[in-house]
Amino acid sequence: MKNELASVRPFKVKDAPEILRIYNEIYGRHYKFKDLESVEKLADWNYKARSLIMNDRAVGVYYISY
Repeated sequence: MKNELASVRPFKVKDAPEILRIYNEIYGRHYKFKDLESVEKLADWNYKARSLIMNDRAVGVYYISY
């Protein structure tokens, strides 16, 4: 069985626009990078997007690496 998280890769700040694009696509939102209050907010959004991978509803979302 293929690991659903295999396509997940480490987050870098320069990847934020791509994470937002994926998040917007998943949630039907229209956020722009300038709308972010902080990296922590991005991490929270990314966590939600990543949780969808585990439900087989999305792939290729980044995770936050500390």
